[in-house]
Amino acid sequence: MHVVVAACKVRAGAGHEFDIVGVLPQGETVTVLGIAEDDEHYTWYKIDPRRLPEDKIIDSEEYYIRSDLLVMDSVYD
Repeated sequence: MHVVVAACKVRAGAGHEFDIVGVLPQGETVTVLGIAEDDEHYTWYKIDPRRLPEDKIIDSEEYYIRSDLLVMDSVYD
């Protein structure tokens, strides 16, 4: 999947209350490992940290991006 906003916040958990552990630029590619829903009914994707740029991410146990900030690869290309 690709980031579709200028600055996409990566969080340490599935929800706005979790710390921001990084910011990805538009067009950055991520690999989705799972899906979760928070208490506000937002859908979040758990992403693979091995594909994240080291200079834009802080160490965390988990990494999540809200689903509406990503788009499938075929739509973006």
